[in-house]
Amino acid sequence: AVNTRKSVVGLIPVVKDYAWGIRGMDSRVARYALESKALDEVDPDCPYAELWIGTHPKGPSKLKTGEMLRDVIGEDLPFLFKVLSAGKALSIQAHPDKDNAKRLNI
Repeated sequence: AVNTRKSVVGLIPVVKDYAWGIRGMDSRVARYALESKALDEVDPDCPYAELWIGTHPKGPSKLKTGEMLRDVIGEDLPFLFKVLSAGKALSIQAHPDKDNAKRLNI
């Protein structure tokens, strides 16, 4: 099904908390999540690390209408947009596409 919407609809991202995230309101992820209604409140002790926007099965975004993003666009997105709020140095990660992952046996 092709999306025929004529207006902009807000997205609700998914918040991921990992030990390396920045805690509480010092985290931009927490502040963005609060603003986008992904969170109702911010826990000052929680390490808010990543904000995901996309159709990944472990963190699919919804529209503010309550519909799942994947259902509205009719397919998975070929990327996962992330906002990071890192309190510790992180290594750079690069993930192969499905064909290369099969070829590399990962």
